[in-house]
Amino acid sequence: DRYQRRVRGSEEVSGPTVFVGNLSFNTTEDDLRNAFAQYGNIRTVNIKSRGNRSLGYAFVEYESTEDANSAVQGMDEQLLNDRVIKVELVKSKGNVNRV
Repeated sequence: DRYQRRVRGSEEVSGPTVFVGNLSFNTTEDDLRNAFAQYGNIRTVNIKSRGNRSLGYAFVEYESTEDANSAVQGMDEQLLNDRVIKVELVKSKGNVNRV
């Protein structure tokens, strides 16, 4: 899966985290925080970029696994900034799995 290839080796996961792919290049960390906060308490939001340009994916870290699972179920295949986003649970470093 192409999302797994993007993540492998590029993100150290410390807490329950979701991968968010197919983001608009105009999406901000505040946009993600606002969209994903309804599913639980967020620790961090990190849009991956090269210089000032977004790479089109991000990681949202939650305080609990239950919150992260809820975010996957609620946000996968939803519209955010005119793009259908892909949301998957990151099980461990470099390992993305759908719930």
